[in-house]
Amino acid sequence: SSTSGYLFPALQLIEAGIDPVKDIIPIFTGGHDAAVVAVYNGDADVGVSYDDARRSLRKEKTDVGEKVIVFNITSEVPNDVVAASTLLPASLRTAIYDVIAAYLDTEEGEAVFDETYGWTSIRRAVESDFDVVRKAAEALGITEPVG
Repeated sequence: SSTSGYLFPALQLIEAGIDPVKDIIPIFTGGHDAAVVAVYNGDADVGVSYDDARRSLRKEKTDVGEKVIVFNITSEVPNDVVAASTLLPASLRTAIYDVIAAYLDTEEGEAVFDETYGWTSIRRAVESDFDVVRKAAEALGITEPVG
């Protein structure tokens, strides 16, 4: 269900003529850093993760950059969405966005968000930002849930 951990890599495999279900034996490690650890430990030949999940392991596995190499990058994956219910007043949704944006404009805010989320800025999403995800899901036969 992960866009960067499954959807986009599976689409690239299909585009390369490889069936991600029949042609390989997938294992689901439970997380991006766990996928890197599986490759690092020799439990998997290939792993997929966000760019670059090795960063979170460099302190404990100082040679991770040599033992686990990046050999492919997918197209940009929309991620880290800050979402608010439409049941909240528009003024409150705007205020939440404005507070986060203002905090990110500070040195402290940028450092905190970079350390916590790996991003240093925010912008309002538009519906077309997610077209690439819809296209990938459609190619893999994944449909939106009903209801």
